[in-house]
Amino acid sequence: MLRTFLATGEVESWRISTFQQDSPDLLPELPLLRVLSLSGFKISEVPESIGTLRHLRYLNLSRTCINHLPETVGNLYNLQTLILFGCNNLTKLPNSFRKLTNLRHLDVKDTRFCFRCC
Repeated sequence: MLRTFLATGEVESWRISTFQQDSPDLLPELPLLRVLSLSGFKISEVPESIGTLRHLRYLNLSRTCINHLPETVGNLYNLQTLILFGCNNLTKLPNSFRKLTNLRHLDVKDTRFCFRCC
């Protein structure tokens, strides 16, 4: 079983929007995935099926065009690292984000998040 999906380099064939169309069928087929990096992919949304990756510990969505994360992200209770660096269209996190109790690293540099002190 595949445990790591890490696309690297400048190969344009990896950076295609068809991943976005195929991923709802692809992600449930990878239930033991622990590392997923889609950094630099030309995707505008994260599929709802991301929540089926319950063993996921590392998720890198940096430099993508996503404007929101699905509520199913809260199902990733083993997630330890979430990288959203350079997601310029992303302005808030889903309400289910509070469920990520194992999250240790969150990179939101160069995003439009507005953090307010309560």
